Amino acid sequence: MAGAALRPVPESWSDALKAALADEAIRRDVLVTIRALPLDAKSGLVQPLLAVADDTKRSDDVRLLALASLPGGPATLSAEQFRFAASRLDGERTVMVRGLAANILSKAKLSTAQLAELTDAFRVAGPMELDRVLDAYAAGSTDEVGGKFLTALGAAPARGSLRVDSVRTRLAKFSPGVRKSAEKLYAELDADLAAQKASLDKMLASLEAGDIRRGQAVFHSDKAACFSCHAIGYRGGNIGPDLTRIGGIRDGRDLLESIVYPSASFVRSYEPVVITTTAGKTHSGLVRKETPEEIILATSATEQVRIPRERIEAMAPGKVSLMPAGMDKVLSPRELADLVAFLKACK
Repeated sequence: MAGAALRPVPESWSDALKAALADEAIRRDVLVTIRALPLDAKSGLVQPLLAVADDTKRSDDVRLLALASLPGGPATLSAEQFRFAASRLDGERTVMVRGLAANILSKAKLSTAQLAELTDAFRVAGPMELDRVLDAYAAGSTDEVGGKFLTALGAAPARGSLRVDSVRTRLAKFSPGVRKSAEKLYAELDADLAAQKASLDKMLASLEAGDIRRGQAVFHSDKAACFSCHAIGYRGGNIGPDLTRIGGIRDGRDLLESIVYPSASFVRSYEPVVITTTAGKTHSGLVRKETPEEIILATSATEQVRIPRERIEAMAPGKVSLMPAGMDKVLSPRELADLVAFLKACK
């Protein structure tokens, strides 16, 4: 059912999924299926999904998955739902939980107060989540929210993962005053990028001390989350290139550059694309499947979007990798050296 491209979804399917939500043993799989289908509010699933999302006895991933599975995404978030999602962005959570929380917050229409409060989460959000959360501000807001946005983003540990164009797009609908104030942040982001490139040679000096076993632990940790996109052997994701033999293809410098500056070059078949819809929305990611009716785009390690071809206005090559930059800010120098040592040993 999850892989079907039927439009509209048969009413009998909606009824069956609604009934299946009551089964604890398969609930998570049911939610994944609901999320993958092009359902609408008339499906009768909104209230059952909200009941699961608001049940504090359930696990974080199930509650967030229920919110993310709402047909069309959550239009608004209650105070409790908002604080629950915002508090799940920190690096102590699993990749799935962080990704779901970022997805929910980026798609919901947040109130002015919620947008202001969400800036507090910038200090704990990792590179993969920070850029996506910024989508919540694309519709604009007050100058007060804009000021908090710039202050919080300037102090965010993961700001090194951002690019000026990405931030500028999110501020396009704010007042001229906010956009002018953002120029200082843009200069800082450009300076960050220049400083990072200048420090690549200095980082290389520490690679000889890397430990392969510790590097394997870093690769599989939720902090680095490499395994969520890349496979080694039979384990890991398939969003990024398979790294089983990467050590026989790239040397230490190349590996370090691909971790710190993933947009410097793209592996063939993993080039990103940018799709603009007739509704004015922009989606950036990797094409996972194309049919005469739709394109399925992977926008992160945990997210996919189905875009009907009749709703595509433009499609162009992307310049920014799906893999976030700024991992040198997330990992310590020792962890970075250990990770490169592990990848070099993958032959």
